[in-house]
Amino acid sequence: MSLKYDAIVIGGGHNGLTCGAYLARAGLKTLVLERRHVIGGAVVFEEVVPGFTFSVFSLLTGALSSKVIRELELHKFGLDKVYDGGDIFVPISKDEYLSLSRDARKTQQSFERFSQHDARAYPDFRAYLEEIGLLFRRLMLETPVDPTKGNWKAFKRTAEFLWRYRRIGGQFYRVVDLMTQSADDYLAPWFESSIVRAVFAYWASIGNCAGPKTPGSAYCMLDNVIGGSKESPRGHVRGGMGAIAKAIAASGTAFGLQILTDSEVREVVTQNGRAISVITAKG
Repeated sequence: MSLKYDAIVIGGGHNGLTCGAYLARAGLKTLVLERRHVIGGAVVFEEVVPGFTFSVFSLLTGALSSKVIRELELHKFGLDKVYDGGDIFVPISKDEYLSLSRDARKTQQSFERFSQHDARAYPDFRAYLEEIGLLFRRLMLETPVDPTKGNWKAFKRTAEFLWRYRRIGGQFYRVVDLMTQSADDYLAPWFESSIVRAVFAYWASIGNCAGPKTPGSAYCMLDNVIGGSKESPRGHVRGGMGAIAKAIAASGTAFGLQILTDSEVREVVTQNGRAISVITAKG
């Protein structure tokens, strides 16, 4: 193993592996150091019961960008079929339930038992979220601009960004609402039934240490829309979530990426404001 690299990535989670794979494909000699015995971070499977592996943290794909799948050729490197997550069954009481389906009409029929108004509102609400979801998918692939820098290069990048989104119009206010409002405030103008609102508000609490009345929780609800796409559907990966990490690692390895597990980084050595090396716990 070489002791000199162009780039060292600390952490072999799915983000670290993706970064490492892109760097390796760009021709840089790259090393990923992972503290644990297994790569993947949140996208991992482990043998909890002898002979059986389980997805032990992240459960569904969908947030995995179709751009990453395409550019890292993940299907070529082992990412297999993604099974549709299917409808969501929500028990309300012993005799009542709601069903959220990809089929809008099925969802409407479920809502009708609680509110005719909410059943009628649902298709418009869904279209409204999907429209803003398309905008967020684009924004998530943008490198954020820094308007505080006064040099010409930064000004040019900011101007280019603003020009690309010059037609955003009224969608700008939708972005502001999603980023600042609570899920409950965001849902209230659409749905009158507290039961229907509670089902949607549940999405705002997934992976989030905040309640549905916390400002900003509306965006977490949107994540369920922008996560899934035709190219990268929200569902279950064949073989478990760790199959994603394995495919990313295989893609990078094919271009020279090196990955070391059981390699905790103890110190990052800097010189004149630049990181020049790392020292692991093993020295």
